[in-house]
Amino acid sequence: MTKFLTILGLGVGTVAFASSSVTLKASVNVLMPIVVTVDDLNFGNIVRPTGQSESHKTIANLTIQGQKNEKVTIVMPDSLSMDSGKNSINVDLALPDKTPTLDQSGQAIESITASIELTPQTQTGSYSGSTTITVSYM
Repeated sequence: MTKFLTILGLGVGTVAFASSSVTLKASVNVLMPIVVTVDDLNFGNIVRPTGQSESHKTIANLTIQGQKNEKVTIVMPDSLSMDSGKNSINVDLALPDKTPTLDQSGQAIESITASIELTPQTQTGSYSGSTTITVSYM
């Protein structure tokens, strides 16, 4: 019985335990909040065409302010609907640069081009609509 305990004791004594360690680092880059303003898209007063369809365009400036030299991404739909009662007009939207970099003063101004197509069948009325534009740091 003594030999058995001794052998068992030697077996336990030869087990090696391994360990390792690593350093966890933390960091943060605190940025200025983004402030966004946009001009209204105003097509003004348009007389309904009597012959062929007519295209009309207007531009609105999107002004972004935030952390200088940071890249942002702009998310907006390609179109919106302007409604007048049961009638609607589709507005096509275009923004050439959806990932601008803010300049040294922390600003970028992007132009949104909007276009509508009116036909002799377009109903008269006061049309309006809206959409959401989201700007965030990349």
